Amino acid sequence: MKTATLEQCKKFKELGIKFEIEEFETLTWGKDFCGEWYVGRWQEQDECISAPTSGEIAERLPNKIIRKPGDLHSLEIHKRYSDWAVIYWEEGKGLLKRIENKSFTQALADMLIWVKENGYLG
Repeated sequence: MKTATLEQCKKFKELGIKFEIEEFETLTWGKDFCGEWYVGRWQEQDECISAPTSGEIAERLPNKIIRKPGDLHSLEIHKRYSDWAVIYWEEGKGLLKRIENKSFTQALADMLIWVKENGYLG
């Protein structure tokens, strides 16, 4: 199962984007006995960080972004060649934001971070 990278998950935490952690159900980033980060099922650790999947991240992305009255940008996701593109755009007005990545999950995660940093996510 693909999850957001450790860096993206740390950014979610920093921005206050929370994903529910359920005992033995949720994937999380945790540290092993050597202090190395790894993804596994829920762990009881101080440094446990939620590791959301593409589905969990996509659920958080708004379907539409209103930048100003009259500007209604829609979310679109495309696969082009080997890259995934996550886009907010409005017909006739153009592109608001486009993020591309070979990893579907990482493209969604980058967009969620951008949406939050730009005030489009409560």
